[in-house]
Amino acid sequence: ASSGYKVDRDVELKGVDSLHCFNTTNGNLIWKSRLRQKNTTNVVLSQLIVAENKLFYVKSGGIFMSGNDYYVWGARNLATGDSIWQREQIKSSIGQRLEATVLNGKLYSMSGGFVTFDANNGSFLQSIYGGNLRCPSSTATSKRLLVGFSMFGDPANNRITRRDITRSECGTLSYPSYGLLYYTTNRCQCTQGLRGASALSSDPIGAELPLNQRLTNYFTLSGSDTVKPAIWPRPNEWPSFLANAERTSSNQSQVTTLASPQLGWTIQAATPYYSKTTRVYQDWLGSDKHVGVVTSPVIADSIMVVSVQDENKIVAYDAINGGAPKWNFISGGRLLGPPTLYNGLCIFGSGDGYVYCLKLKTGALVWKFFAARNDKKVVV
Repeated sequence: ASSGYKVDRDVELKGVDSLHCFNTTNGNLIWKSRLRQKNTTNVVLSQLIVAENKLFYVKSGGIFMSGNDYYVWGARNLATGDSIWQREQIKSSIGQRLEATVLNGKLYSMSGGFVTFDANNGSFLQSIYGGNLRCPSSTATSKRLLVGFSMFGDPANNRITRRDITRSECGTLSYPSYGLLYYTTNRCQCTQGLRGASALSSDPIGAELPLNQRLTNYFTLSGSDTVKPAIWPRPNEWPSFLANAERTSSNQSQVTTLASPQLGWTIQAATPYYSKTTRVYQDWLGSDKHVGVVTSPVIADSIMVVSVQDENKIVAYDAINGGAPKWNFISGGRLLGPPTLYNGLCIFGSGDGYVYCLKLKTGALVWKFFAARNDKKVVV
């Protein structure tokens, strides 16, 4: 089932038809119990769970299974192997469920959210969908389901909280221990803000900063500082990511048709300060957060502006006359996209939690607004 990853995450068993119980002292067979199910094609034996004096078993078709494949959940008498209950369900009706755990009389089958059964009789209790989480495995503590991509299930309150901070390698999971969650390094591109091995704490959410303490003014604008356009964006400008608020990636600019386009000017906006041969660089290239050293440009009032992500920097150039640098501004955190240019202003958000507003002509800081809940930092 995991042939696409070639990591032997699951064991494909095409002819599974029984469970066996052996004496660990002498290896003698204690009991053998026949498994009966409707569909025996491409079955993956996911887990055997011993809990609450029962043997629970789970079968799924893996992350690449077709819509006709079955999930099977069941419970057996631990001493005799007699069947207590068994449920079968087609994949398309519940979404992806790869791992399971038993907590407080309930069986939870997890991955893209979780589905819950009564562990004593197999009756269906609820299903909560949390999105496609594919290959990361899930685990649990006595109070929380730790599902896939840093998603936390709270069964007692029927709630899922998603925190796409980091994840472990494909086919592995987060490891709860000593009050922390540990993650292994990961080469995959999916949902990876923090790279490398990491440990996350359950630090309580602090008090929200009052609204009247969020705005800091630095410069009073005059009438000449801002020019409100009659139409925004202007037909020949590209003032925001994908051109406009609707993100149409188009404008009304009239481009002269040339048989062979001519280069107007070119300038190097940034130089990576790390070596391309180092492991850190190669690991960063594997992240879906890495989209290049410099973002796509935005243009207004004959000024072109880009964000230099690795330097937390905004840089402005003369868009008409050779690309001469006009100004730069360094923010307090990482910049994941270009700014928006409006009414003579350059506005952007930063990884430090602030929204910044600069004068487009000079780069002078006009104001900054703290948009995050509170000021918290990650210890690295």
